[in-house]
Amino acid sequence: MANQLIIGADNLITIDKLIVPNSNPPQYVNNASITWTLKDGNGNLVSGGSGSYTYVIGSNGEYQTVIPAAVSTILLAGSAYTLASNVTATGFVSLFTDTYYAETPQSAQFSYAVRSDLENIYGTKNVARWADIENTGVATTIDARINWALVLSYDFVNNKLFGGPYNVPLQGNYPMIVTTQAQLACVYLYESRGLTNLDEQGNPIHQLEQGKKWAENILLQIRGGTIRLANAIAVDIAGTIIPKAIRSSYSRPAFGYGYGWPMDNFIW
Repeated sequence: MANQLIIGADNLITIDKLIVPNSNPPQYVNNASITWTLKDGNGNLVSGGSGSYTYVIGSNGEYQTVIPAAVSTILLAGSAYTLASNVTATGFVSLFTDTYYAETPQSAQFSYAVRSDLENIYGTKNVARWADIENTGVATTIDARINWALVLSYDFVNNKLFGGPYNVPLQGNYPMIVTTQAQLACVYLYESRGLTNLDEQGNPIHQLEQGKKWAENILLQIRGGTIRLANAIAVDIAGTIIPKAIRSSYSRPAFGYGYGWPMDNFIW
């Protein structure tokens, strides 16, 4: 999942385990001075988009800052922003840059994927065109339609995975899940416009059919245990979370398959 800045909310940003470059064993830096700036896609500083980090007392090189709601409120949904963090510490200076995408609370809360994940697959223009079901070109209407597809595809992914080896909704960042949901969201947007593409004989064709089948097959394999998700929270056949301490000794039949599924083959 891409980095997100939630529009209209305070956004907590964390630098975890800051260490002296090339130190072995790692030497944590607990007395650095770190400032940040937030710039838009044109390199312009966002109004109010600057501040400093605070060291988390008792941590190993952890620093936090907040991009306040007063700043995030003016961000544009779906747009990319660059967060630059300037580190000054004894003996070295560093610059960290990360790309964040501004998202509405709805699309961020009820989704593994965000708009930019859809656009990474099929492009910005295609996603916007499929979402513009009435051909009005109104940005807010397009945003709302994309959020609808994200909510629907999120629900579909969770329903498909429910009853499988993992606790859902999934906690953590799983690029395969992000891509799967994004693929399905694009399919919903595309299908809602009707099949407007034609083959050489003039028959309607579904341009996203292969992507749809791929996504559904990925979910089937995850639920069945053929594809495994590293560090996902495991559950037993009754849906009870399996404590990590006993997972390595637990086994059960795979869902939908006729062979045993040894849990000690999982990556934890």
